[in-house]
Amino acid sequence: VAPRAVAEAEVVLRHQQAHAAGEVAVAVGQEGQLVGVLADPDAREVGSGNTALMLAANRARLEEVRLLLQAGADVTLEAADGWTALAAAEMIGDSEIAELLRAAGAVR
Repeated sequence: VAPRAVAEAEVVLRHQQAHAAGEVAVAVGQEGQLVGVLADPDAREVGSGNTALMLAANRARLEEVRLLLQAGADVTLEAADGWTALAAAEMIGDSEIAELLRAAGAVR
């Protein structure tokens, strides 16, 4: 991510309960385009163990899922309850995100 893009970006997705050292943020530019992942894409929420990829998949945020995958997010991680990003995408019926996650190595 270019320094200028990050400087102009607004943080829109953040693990609010994550440990300060492992916060995850996705930056969105002034035109609404995603410009980068600002921290560890696999950071987990305290307690639930959710990752940004799981949350983005659960909220049908295709561009955020793509960005997190490009940043190296691990599609095989499970939350504390066994939930995965693929399970989230399938549960909400988002076949495009589910296929993207499968193509990146996610399995049920």
